[in-house]
Amino acid sequence: MKLEENKEKLAIGDVTIQMYKVDGTILQEQELRNLIVKSASVLMARRMAPSDNAATYNGTFQNHVANGFQYLALGKGVGTGNLQAPQAENPDLAGLRDEVYRKKISSWRFLNSDGTASTAPTNILELTTEITEAEAIPDGQNNVPLTEMGLFGGDATDSKGTGFLFNHKVFPVWNKPNDARLRIIWKITF
Repeated sequence: MKLEENKEKLAIGDVTIQMYKVDGTILQEQELRNLIVKSASVLMARRMAPSDNAATYNGTFQNHVANGFQYLALGKGVGTGNLQAPQAENPDLAGLRDEVYRKKISSWRFLNSDGTASTAPTNILELTTEITEAEAIPDGQNNVPLTEMGLFGGDATDSKGTGFLFNHKVFPVWNKPNDARLRIIWKITF
């Protein structure tokens, strides 16, 4: 008897993006479902491997992956699309199409199924990143067009192109002015 392939997702990601002024006035808000990319499975498998075995497995693993999610990256890549309709997410991507900014995750917590904070680990993880007025704006520009974002873990650093991309989301352009902040809240359900 041949086993049926399990079509269930490894995880589900939801993200809320808010652009707001320092006084709390919301300028723009959007809720989206993101794509969990294929490299997420590699990150999770390496993360779960016992550290004493990971260094010697088939002589190929040099380092155990000790870190889960660490960084949020923002980009302006559109692929074959345009600023208003970027090319759809691709599960084979290992990085953003055109990363412009990366920041450590500001805070995280476990959630209960009803969305309330949990004092014990659960299968729902909420990650929040706060981006201030001066951040994510290249020198000399008033704003930057943002069209994509993703969460990076594993051996990620604050340098673009490092680590394992876990998920990827594209969206019609958001122009972040230098007098606005961003709050990005990812909710990953395993």
